[in-house]
Amino acid sequence: MGIEESYGNKKFFYCHDGVSWAQLPPVTEPMAADFASLNLATPLSGDPSKEMDLPVEPVEDPEAEPPEPRKMPELDRLAVMVSTIDTDCAMMPAGALIKQPSGKVEESQTFKGLPYSKATSLKSYVFINKPKEVSVNADAITASTDFLCPCDEAVPKGALVCKFDESINVVSWRSLVYEGFYGYSMVGAPMQGYCYFGSGIKNADIAFMLP
Repeated sequence: MGIEESYGNKKFFYCHDGVSWAQLPPVTEPMAADFASLNLATPLSGDPSKEMDLPVEPVEDPEAEPPEPRKMPELDRLAVMVSTIDTDCAMMPAGALIKQPSGKVEESQTFKGLPYSKATSLKSYVFINKPKEVSVNADAITASTDFLCPCDEAVPKGALVCKFDESINVVSWRSLVYEGFYGYSMVGAPMQGYCYFGSGIKNADIAFMLP
């Protein structure tokens, strides 16, 4: 992932040989609609040139010619997967990002990290791709720091699981919706981020995993 000046302007890249990288295509509404119509349990093949057959819409007129079969390139499917996971899951400690008057979102130079009590509380984190409405009467400091939805409002409740690793002093949050997503924060230091290792497929059994 590359960030151009603002966290609101990202580019995603892919690689399948560990050496050469190429940019994923930007996601469009038609791409997202095609993705939603696929059998999402089908794993990726790893071949960017492979195409998946899209479902054919039924024709009401029996004498009408059937529509041309449509396909979705695996690269487009991967682009939608990556964008969806980033949109739904990307998280950081509250206060780690700041919004400038110009609208640019960047890392805060004054953020010093979270103490253990806050680092292990979901209320102390925000989804960086989910802005919330800020009151027009809010002061400049509030408008620049409190502009993202808190993670404790995530649906379903309990879908983010906390773990503290004493050996490296890091708190991590694991998603049960997109298994393989981790948000992390070092206690008492401005070191945080997130990553994903997985198939890209949403967990359909989430309801059976919640407390």
